[in-house]
Amino acid sequence: MNQDKPYRRIEKPKRIEPKPLIILESATNQAQDVFNAGDKIQVTPPWGGKAKAEITGFYQDDAGQAWAQYTPNEFRDGWDWAGGCVLAALLMKAD
Repeated sequence: MNQDKPYRRIEKPKRIEPKPLIILESATNQAQDVFNAGDKIQVTPPWGGKAKAEITGFYQDDAGQAWAQYTPNEFRDGWDWAGGCVLAALLMKAD
C-alpha cells in the first residue's frame, strides 16, 4: 500500500426503496377489450403451447403499463405451474 494515500473505505450503494404497486380494477388490451378479475384468458405456459387461465388482479408498473396476474384454470400431467403475469395489452379472451 502506498504510504502517501490513506486507506479509503468504499461506500456501500444506497438501497432504493421500491414504490408501492398501483392496483387497477380493470385493464384493456390492444383491441380495447376490457378485462376484469375473474375473466378467463388464453396464456402461454412456461413450456409453450396454450392454456386457459383466470385473471386474479391487475397492477400498473413504473412505466405506466398495466399488467394482469393470473392462475391456470386447466391442469395436465407434469404441470408444476402456479400462475404468472402478462402485459394487459396482450390479453386474449379464452374460448
